[in-house]
Amino acid sequence: MSRKRLLVWSLVIAVLAASTRWSVPLVAGPGFTFVFVSAALAVPWYALLIVSMRRYGKGGLWVLLGAPLVFFWPTLFILLWYACEHGADCM
Repeated sequence: MSRKRLLVWSLVIAVLAASTRWSVPLVAGPGFTFVFVSAALAVPWYALLIVSMRRYGKGGLWVLLGAPLVFFWPTLFILLWYACEHGADCM
């Protein structure tokens, strides 16, 4: 795969992961299902990161542009869970 193709695929996966909050509830109904779908999309994104790093070395770090989009919802969910577990006023 070329660098351009890897970048495009990583950004497509990142945008899909970031948009799960609005797209998954239409199919799966209300709840936290979108967090698990977003976390599942992090797996192929991480695989693209590994491939780009192995193939291009430091030149593959541009794939990290999608990291904030990929990890936003899972990180937010973990922080919410942590706050609820340790005595913060939840929901």
